[in-house]
Amino acid sequence: MRMRRIIAFLVTAVLVAAGAAAQAEGQKKQAPPNEVKMPFLIAPANKGDTLIGFHYIATKLIAVSPDAAAKVRDKLAFIQDAYVRDVYRAPVGAAADQTTVDKAALCNRLAAIAARIVGPRTVAKVVVLDLKYAPIHPSPGGGLFTPTQNGAPGQANAQENGKNPPKSAAAAASERPATSMPPKEGKH
Repeated sequence: MRMRRIIAFLVTAVLVAAGAAAQAEGQKKQAPPNEVKMPFLIAPANKGDTLIGFHYIATKLIAVSPDAAAKVRDKLAFIQDAYVRDVYRAPVGAAADQTTVDKAALCNRLAAIAARIVGPRTVAKVVVLDLKYAPIHPSPGGGLFTPTQNGAPGQANAQENGKNPPKSAAAAASERPATSMPPKEGKH
């Protein structure tokens, strides 16, 4: 009997030690990483004084340590606000073509902004994860605005295709824009 108790005690001790080791390993994996995924950034693309499109930019910030990453997460709203102000103040496009982003220059700018807000020696770098460019006026063949026979952009000629029946005069009148002029009243 006594031997069985000793064996049960030893087995229990081994299981408890194995569970504690597994829990410690799990806590190491759950430590916050040095990377902080930033919210999307939308930057204008200008040609001279004319807006030609927008760049949709996904980035991540790599901090020097998990503690620095926690500081970045605490100041995330302030960093994003500064990012938005910066990309609207100065273009992110390449000098020769505003439809392409100068990634190296943008990453350096964003890292400097984050380091200014969070503190020195906290930000290692900023990395661009994804870039998309969307022109304001897409090409006629595949964009939001497709030409029709009558020249009205964005509307297919649905009446000719039989998809929508013709509108009544009352329905057409209700879709007209309202004017600021009061209706004329007759003499009493």
